[in-house]
Amino acid sequence: MRIKNTLPYWLLILLISLFNLNGAKAGSGDFGAWNLTTDHNGLNCGNVTFTEKELTVEFWIYIDEKDGKNTDGTAIISNRHDGSHGFTVSLNKNTKNQDKIDLRFWFKTVNDAIYAFWIPRENFSNKWNHVAFVISSKDKKASAYLNTELYSVIENINGDWKGNIRTDGNNVGNLWLASWYTSPKLNGKVADFRVWNTARSIDEIKGNYKKVLTGKETGLQKYYTFDDEVFAQKPVKFTIVNDSLTWTAEGESWEVEVRSSTDNTVLKSEIVTEKSYSLAGLDANSVVYVRTINNGFYSGWAFKSDIVKVGCVGDSNTYGAEATDRSRYAWPIQIRDMLGDKYETRNFGVNGALMMNHLNDAWKNKTAYSDNKAYDPDIIVIALGTNDSKDGYWDAVKFKNSYIDLINEFKSYSAEPEIYMAIPIRAYSSTWSINDQTIREQVIPAMKEVAREKGLPLIDLYAVTNNIASLMASDGIHPRDEGLRIMARKIADIIQLKKPVIQINSSTISATYAEYYWYKDNTLINGANTYNYTVTETGIYKVAIKLTSITDDVVVSEPVEVNQANTVLYATGDFPASAGTFPVFDNLEIVPSADYIKVAKGSGARLSLYDIGGRCIKELQLSSELEFVSISSLPKGVYLCKIMKGESVFATKILK
Repeated sequence: MRIKNTLPYWLLILLISLFNLNGAKAGSGDFGAWNLTTDHNGLNCGNVTFTEKELTVEFWIYIDEKDGKNTDGTAIISNRHDGSHGFTVSLNKNTKNQDKIDLRFWFKTVNDAIYAFWIPRENFSNKWNHVAFVISSKDKKASAYLNTELYSVIENINGDWKGNIRTDGNNVGNLWLASWYTSPKLNGKVADFRVWNTARSIDEIKGNYKKVLTGKETGLQKYYTFDDEVFAQKPVKFTIVNDSLTWTAEGESWEVEVRSSTDNTVLKSEIVTEKSYSLAGLDANSVVYVRTINNGFYSGWAFKSDIVKVGCVGDSNTYGAEATDRSRYAWPIQIRDMLGDKYETRNFGVNGALMMNHLNDAWKNKTAYSDNKAYDPDIIVIALGTNDSKDGYWDAVKFKNSYIDLINEFKSYSAEPEIYMAIPIRAYSSTWSINDQTIREQVIPAMKEVAREKGLPLIDLYAVTNNIASLMASDGIHPRDEGLRIMARKIADIIQLKKPVIQINSSTISATYAEYYWYKDNTLINGANTYNYTVTETGIYKVAIKLTSITDDVVVSEPVEVNQANTVLYATGDFPASAGTFPVFDNLEIVPSADYIKVAKGSGARLSLYDIGGRCIKELQLSSELEFVSISSLPKGVYLCKIMKGESVFATKILK
């Protein structure tokens, strides 16, 4: 959810970057586990590129015994593609323990000496324990640790560890977690997986084996945390109330550090048992960091930020396939300036991506899916559906189910993001088998049903791209720079709109809108379709408003808690014309934006633009059926646009 900072001295002074691969997260998040008890394909961790002959591998592991799947050869961790370099952790028959299948760590030295540590399987059977394996070529020694206690040691190893680089100079290959070629896959759970290019001491291991790292520690080469099962939840939803910082997180207690904004030194540290901390008396140049402590585990540090992160999910029209420079003109980039300095955007568009998750090109099957999850945005804009319209692809039931599944997943993110559904743009050709009729008659109605069922805002991109053929690429499917700007402007306008306000037992309604939908506890209330609603049961209520009858833009209020039956709720709002496309006389349409006013079917009309002081600052005769009247040089503010055609006059407010 978006958080507004009410005290100027708690501005953001640090951005913590997350890196991830295939669904895992690194640094600064929950201390959590990956559940591998269902079908999975393991995790490709990429090359281990360091050339040092020192190594530390550490992780938490739980072996699930109920299905008997963890047989001889079960893969846990390995990059030993050539059978010699790298290292392997697996479950194997232990001839020294009556052929029981135990946990084994295997490596080889440059002198082709083979070494292995064995830890009995019962240490991990249906229970969590921590293991660490350390190779020190410098000291000619290798060590195994169980729960930070020395379990076994090999002295005087014969030569240096072979390492990750072969004699031909090439890397031995990617490191895999929980999967290895045709070997049985691990059936269990793994948490907090780390690979270092140093031989860590027992004190170093013990110092942070229950703490989420930043991901930037010296020597740390690979680091993955997960969130299927959370041991310590990172604090979220920071707010400031009555000069106290509050947050949300499950835990036993919280460690609070007050740090200097100049050099990040710790000025004050303490443990609190309530989810709040007084800001009274703190220096204006300090920042408060908080992390959760639960059963001895520590989450990553969190702090209140003014930055609102926007994840832009979509296909090639989000990616910016036909932009002259997608790093400048893709709509997720263009909305940055439109939204302002407090917003940060990321482009998770993928060429060819679609919503229906039973198909190979589903967006959910792309790496952008895990990238967006790791980014953990405050707002997610979903702009998918164009490729679902392809001839032979469309399936209304699967589309709706896939959309709802994706929404539910997004809602489970720790940031509890606001989700906006963006209707696809118009397709001006059937290139790539995309079908505009299917978009109009199937995709859009299905999206409207999903938005209505889930109570989500809807952004009508089809309406604002219905007359931009000249702004499309030659394929008729992808907008060029200016077309992408139209998309960006509409999305930014809806995001920045003030939400509808629910007033209780009294109303200051000044306008009514096309449609209303009321919800109790996130469930649509059948038949509740007017601007007011009388509550019959206590609960959490919200309202969705369709702004006009000509477009499908929908905005949604914040929820309110009602503790008394027979309470009357009123939906109020004051939405500027720039929120959508508005019809005027003789089918004339105007679409205001920050840079231009689009006037469709306006030939013969006269347009006049007035500033807030009533001065006419622009006036021109419209001579064609589609015109773009530039207002890019005007300062931000409120303007009155008046259009006269014959004896008809239409005036509308424009917010630039």
